[in-house]
Amino acid sequence: MKQSDKRWGILWLVLYLLFALAPLVFMLVGERPMGREFVRELSVAAGFVGIGLMALHFVLTARITAIKAPYGSDVVYYFHHRMAYVTLALWLIHPVLLFIRFDWALGLLNVFTAPWRARWGVASVVAIIALMVISIWRKKLKIEYVAWRMTHGALAVLAMLAVMVHAYMVGKYIGTPVKQALWLAYGAI
Repeated sequence: MKQSDKRWGILWLVLYLLFALAPLVFMLVGERPMGREFVRELSVAAGFVGIGLMALHFVLTARITAIKAPYGSDVVYYFHHRMAYVTLALWLIHPVLLFIRFDWALGLLNVFTAPWRARWGVASVVAIIALMVISIWRKKLKIEYVAWRMTHGALAVLAMLAVMVHAYMVGKYIGTPVKQALWLAYGAI
């Protein structure tokens, strides 16, 4: 690997970390709810970082030559596959922490009676789980590559859209116009 490729590789890793953690900055800067329990804040932080990672999956798979040049396509896709597990884990940690700590939280799973913000959250988790299932077991499920790729992309967009709507509707950390604009820009990118 050439020295310039190494520098670009380090730059892309630093940018990846910055963008992955950017939702935490949105969460912590400016107006935010005070006096909430650590478990609840940890849950929200896991969700926000999970959203950041999900957004970055679109970048990793966008076939951007400059990103792939220092590593090669195989390494970038390998990283994408491994980070998918981290993203899923964070998306699951978010509600599970709430379920463990708060009795009322299990009621959010009832898609008939739960508030819409919770329904969007459930939809996002269902979409990302479906995305992972068809990706891991594509060959066993006998899904043709083109059909899988189209479904994979559609589920990824659905998961991202649903989680963004969920976070927007909850609004605890993105309730100001500036944060809402940042949040929408982040999701759109």
